[in-house]
Amino acid sequence: MSFIKGFTDTTGTLHAESYWYPTKILIDYKNLNCSVSFEGFKDITAANTNKDTLSGAKVDYIFSGTTFLQLLGRLAASTQNPLSSLVSLLDTLALETKNIQVGEGETATFVSFFETATQVVPTLT
Repeated sequence: MSFIKGFTDTTGTLHAESYWYPTKILIDYKNLNCSVSFEGFKDITAANTNKDTLSGAKVDYIFSGTTFLQLLGRLAASTQNPLSSLVSLLDTLALETKNIQVGEGETATFVSFFETATQVVPTLT
């Protein structure tokens, strides 16, 4: 899966249809962790040509310990293509991770960076 979401880059330009997908996945089985980098592109066409990565459009995640072991268990139980299954599971974990603070002080809450995104099936060529 991939994500489409509005994103304002570091120059202040809003990209209403920015396209996000994991561009780097590193698995360290010895230390029980997986790191994944999602990058945002201007749109699907830019992603297909690997051009126009948006300024500041990168979100990194590290899943370790119990979460990593659960990821492996879910991956082993999957009947899909292993890479497709891994990417799908990482998308799910990214959606579940509350990494963006909304508000301040005692009323602050956290939401997923991808909470307002639309999940789409990748069409990268």
